Amino acid sequence: MKLEIKLTNKVKNSFLSFSFKNKKKIRIKIPIFIVFFRIKTSKYLNFRLSVNLKLKYFKNFLLWLSSENLIAKNQVFQEKVAKNKVFCLKLANNLHILLWKYDFEKALICIENNEDFTNWFDKNFRVFETEIEKYSKLFLCTTDTVPGIGSFYENLDFMALFAIKNRDFSKKIVTLVANLGQIKPLITKKNYQKLKKISKNFWPGATTLIIEGQSFRIPNQLPLLEILKKNGPAFVTSANISNQKLLNFVAARKKFWQICKIFNFQEGSGKPSKIYDIDTKKWIRK
Repeated sequence: MKLEIKLTNKVKNSFLSFSFKNKKKIRIKIPIFIVFFRIKTSKYLNFRLSVNLKLKYFKNFLLWLSSENLIAKNQVFQEKVAKNKVFCLKLANNLHILLWKYDFEKALICIENNEDFTNWFDKNFRVFETEIEKYSKLFLCTTDTVPGIGSFYENLDFMALFAIKNRDFSKKIVTLVANLGQIKPLITKKNYQKLKKISKNFWPGATTLIIEGQSFRIPNQLPLLEILKKNGPAFVTSANISNQKLLNFVAARKKFWQICKIFNFQEGSGKPSKIYDIDTKKWIRK
């Protein structure tokens, strides 16, 4: 469906004027936040009514546009963008996207009627939706060390955890737990007693302990411990592409725009945990 939309932005009020193909016209007085437009400007733009976006994916959508170099990264987290019901983004290619949060769950996305761009958007928005679904069982969190990407045992997607990081399947991933009791069913009784004794020197804290070939850690971050207590153990790995530099939380949020479950408590030390192998009695990383 094609729409001719006139955006009139004034100091005291703004208007959206819709002219449909059947010549029906609708004029709506509503606050509009216009990114990259000058104040006191009128624009006549032709839009094609495109897709509905679930509002829970709204921030992911902006991060996706940023990853495609269509909007500046410093525009993604503007509070005005997040709060306004209607706003228009001028993209890096000088075309426009109009977003209208028309209810509590969905937003309407209208794409400027440029054939090349609308074809690109149709194709790649489907990729966006597929990526969101593909990584729906993952979460991004802060820890007491570096930001992590994880998946809870009870709703595990191990393949997605490796795929999003381009991680070699030969590399193991640490299990974060809230307490020793969550490890007890995972190892033998004898080794549990050994772990219980040794872990007193390290947990909660920034040291990973390996026993029976499995890696465990109790992080020293109370809100994260509460999440692990509620949801159970989770496989958690550093939030970066394998063999690339570590990222802070903001950079990780932008890099892994596909992840919707976010636990942002406080930044950790920025240093990866130490690793001690109880089985071999050797430090892997100090």
